Amino acid sequence: MKKVNIKVCCGNKCSERGAVRILEELQDKFDESSVEISKCLDYCERAPTVIADDKIYFECRTKDIAERIKKDSGLPITEIKIEDLHLDDDLI
Repeated sequence: MKKVNIKVCCGNKCSERGAVRILEELQDKFDESSVEISKCLDYCERAPTVIADDKIYFECRTKDIAERIKKDSGLPITEIKIEDLHLDDDLI
């Protein structure tokens, strides 16, 4: 799968508006090594801000930022991990 380099601004305004939750969500949805904390990116009036490769996302929300990045990067929107499946023991 294509690797996307993601930076989450964790300056004061972005942190106040949920940057830590966004960071955790992106670390869960992407390879943790591709998601970094960034110092203030100076877009405070449009916080929280995320940069994925060369695209800047403003006023990000936890519920949709991962899907937006995946869509813009050409990655599959949904992935099912085997550990996420709940199978009946009788079927195995």
